[in-house]
Parts: sequence; C-alpha cells; structure tokens
Amino acid sequence: MRNANIRTAMVTGDNILTAISVSTECGIISNRDRIIIPEINENNKVVWRQNNQTNVSELVPRETLQNAENDFTVAMSGATFEWLVQNRASLLPYILVRVAVFARMSPDNKAQS
Repeated sequence: MRNANIRTAMVTGDNILTAISVSTECGIISNRDRIIIPEINENNKVVWRQNNQTNVSELVPRETLQNAENDFTVAMSGATFEWLVQNRASLLPYILVRVAVFARMSPDNKAQS
C-alpha cells in the first residue's frame, strides 16, 4: 500500500502499544518510522511522547505539525482524539494526516475518525 501511496490507518479498541505493534507487523507503520503519541497530562495539556525510544518525551509545537518535511507518524488514543476534537480542533487537520493508529477507540470515536 505504501508503494501505491495509499494511506492506511488502524482504528481499534486495543491498547495503543498493542495497536502500534500490530500495525508494524501489518506494514502500516515501518520499523524505521518515528512514532509520536500525543497524550493529555494531569494539567489538561497535550504532551507528545516519542515511542521508538523509551523514556524520551518531547513537545511537538504547531510549527512541527504544519511542516510537511518533518517525518513522523502519529498514534493516538480515543481519549486524546476526543480531547483534541473538543479543545484543540485547530490542530486536527495537521495531526490527522499523520495518524496511522487510533487505539482505545470507542464506537463513537470510530465513527468520528
């Protein structure tokens, strides 16, 4: 699918790390991809975590999302997706084009994605 430039995303109710693993096995995500996971912290702010390296946290500013040359894939949970829809809808056009995995998605979240 990658060779045909067809964008594929996984939408599942599974745990995000399980979904990333399965997506990698299926070829949706490459082993070489830098995976960024947006999460909502206790202060109700978006925190961006890089998955390929354990214990590495980084903040991803809007400029990074908007710059098409930045190479990364996004994996996000249903809770984060819902929070972004309600609180940061302006970021969605930049994030959604990079999402390869939607995990822990409820039936309502699946319908929205």
